[in-house]
Amino acid sequence: MSKANRLKKEKINNSIDISQRESNCKNVVAFSFHHVTTNKRHNFEQLEDEAILSLFSKFKLMTDMGWLALGSSGKSQGFELIPLSSVKITPKGLGLVKDSKFHSIRFNHQKYQLIGYRPNGCDILHIIGIDYDYSAYNHG
Repeated sequence: MSKANRLKKEKINNSIDISQRESNCKNVVAFSFHHVTTNKRHNFEQLEDEAILSLFSKFKLMTDMGWLALGSSGKSQGFELIPLSSVKITPKGLGLVKDSKFHSIRFNHQKYQLIGYRPNGCDILHIIGIDYDYSAYNHG
């Protein structure tokens, strides 16, 4: 087999392997920022350098741990679920059903909460905003 044909076969095999892995990976953490609110009280405009570094550290931790470990870690390291009725942020262009739940993820020494929606337990967390001052949702 020529080198070109071998490379072509490897690319095809790699593509198949990747797509098979992606269809089965329910423990991979990914993020979407498409639905972040335009409300300046709850979007990324208020983040300062220390908080940005903390948020990226949290992203790294989450992707290293995966959804299963995060779900069993408690709210200080993992997340807590918040009912739609408690959330006061209006996500940009996100259609939700009445029983939707949001994820609240603490960062920056537990001062802030990243709020996102993970439809049907899929891998992607659709981030809608940040709670800087306990005003984005009812904390009970």
